[in-house]
This record gives sequence, C-alpha cells and structure tokens, in this order.
Amino acid sequence: MKGKVLWHKPGLELPDSLDTAIFDVDGVIWEGQVSCNLSTIDSVGFVLREIYHLESARPVTFEEIAAFKKAGGFNDDWNLSWALTVTRLAAAKGKWGGALPPPAELAEESGGRGIEWAKELLPESEHPPFPLLRELFDEFYWGDRFEQVFGRPPTYVRRSEGHITHEKPLVPPEFFDRLEEIGVDKFGIATGRHEHEMYPLEELGLDGRVPQDAIVTADIVTKPDPEVLRRITRALGGRAGVFVGDTRDDLELVLRWKSTPEGREYPLWAVIVAPREEEQNFYSRAGADIILNRTIGLPEAILKFKRSGR
Repeated sequence: MKGKVLWHKPGLELPDSLDTAIFDVDGVIWEGQVSCNLSTIDSVGFVLREIYHLESARPVTFEEIAAFKKAGGFNDDWNLSWALTVTRLAAAKGKWGGALPPPAELAEESGGRGIEWAKELLPESEHPPFPLLRELFDEFYWGDRFEQVFGRPPTYVRRSEGHITHEKPLVPPEFFDRLEEIGVDKFGIATGRHEHEMYPLEELGLDGRVPQDAIVTADIVTKPDPEVLRRITRALGGRAGVFVGDTRDDLELVLRWKSTPEGREYPLWAVIVAPREEEQNFYSRAGADIILNRTIGLPEAILKFKRSGR
C-alpha cells in the first residue's frame, strides 16, 4: 500500500523554508504497537489474576487500547497499563454498577485526562502498585533480552521470546534520503519510549543522523508538554517543519506548540498517520493539518503543499 494524503486542511500551504521533520516512533516510523499492546494485555491480566484474583475481569483488547490512545492523557504504555488495571479494580468495587462500560464509552468518559482520570476512580490506598505493572510490562516485552537490558534476571516472567519480536520498520532507510532530496534535512524524535528502548533508530539508519539533543524520550520530558518541541527545535536550528504522530497526545503537542511564542517563530504542522476512517474523522475535527494513511507518503505530501510546488 502506497502512502497517500487522506485529508488536509482546506487551502493548506507549507512554506518553501520547511526544512524539518520531527517524528514520533511507534506507529509512525516503527511498528511497535502490536508488541506494546500485547505487553499491556499480558501485564494487566497477570496483575488481575495473580495479585487480585479477579479471574472474571474483562480482558483488555486492542480496540480498548486504541480508544484510550485516541482519547489521550497517557504518556506511555506503562501508564496506560496501570490505568486499565484501575478500571477493572474499580468495576470490581461496584463502579459502573460493577460492569465496565464498552471500551469507546469508557475512553470517552476519561475526557482526555488519562492517568489523572484513572487516579480518581479509586482511593489512593487501593491503587495497584505502578512499579509492578512496569516490571511486568518490561518482562513480557523484552523476553530473554530482559537481563541484557536491565542487568538482572526477570522477577515474574521467564520466556524465551518477548513481544519485541513483533516489531519492524514502517519506513525504509531511503525514506529519509528522499526527505533530504526535497530540502527536509533536519530530523528530530519525540517519543513515549524511554532511552533504553531507542534501538529502532539504529535499525532505521538514524544513528548519527539525528542530533542527540533532538531526541526527547519520555524520561526527559513527556508529551504533550511543548517543552518537548522546544528542546528539539533548539537543537535542530531550522526554520519550519512538520511533526508526524499517530495519537491524540501527538496532535495536542503540536497544537500547544502553535500557541507559544517559539511556535510562531518556528512553525510546525501536525501530520497524523491514521489509516482507519473513524480516526480520520476524529483527527480532521481535532485540528490536524494533514492526515496520511502511511508515513511513507510524507515526502510527496510536503511537495504537494509547498508553495513552490503548487
């Protein structure tokens, strides 16, 4: 499937000076969603069964994860795993009449407040331990690579193959060559991954191509804080660019950036990767500038809307 523009703001024009592309990682330039979703499902299920003995709790699904990521308010998959665990515990305590609402309704109830919303579902004394959810997620994710990454054996899950094996590039290395050919030669990364999870950059041939200061991971600053883009744009020193993401928090990051003084000096346009029709409708209303079905269509989209190419 080729990359193509599915929607764009009416009358959209990009300046000739556009020289920057900043990327989220998972779901944009790297297929990490399946691995992270499976790790979320397994870690939440483990805690509910083994710690709280809730054998009948509703399993987490890909559909529910997608609904909450579209709603926003979760910086990373650890936070989302924790929040999904809280919803099950709250239902077991009688909230929603003891039965969880359908995934889309539950995500809508969160109102984009994410982790803060989840904290209010139960008294703090009844919150599940976050370090346990994080540990389990990492053990399911890394599998037999866990000890190599963390310098110790896993505590709960010993498996030879982690969910990380599902990961793969979403763009070929020549994708970045193509961007440079059209004058977009400054690259940045804004991701919910943490520093020790950044191996995709090497796989994509971006090691040394992205200045270290232009890589902002979740252990530095979290999206949608515009400080993420402040750090990256300062490191790149460009003039104008696009930010390519695939979640509500990615879009919110750009919208907040546009309202800052720096955002007016170094303008960025929000490009959202959203192959499903319901996502396209949502992001077009929420403030996206361009919606693509695949990231690989970015160079041609930039050419299409640059003033010199019109």
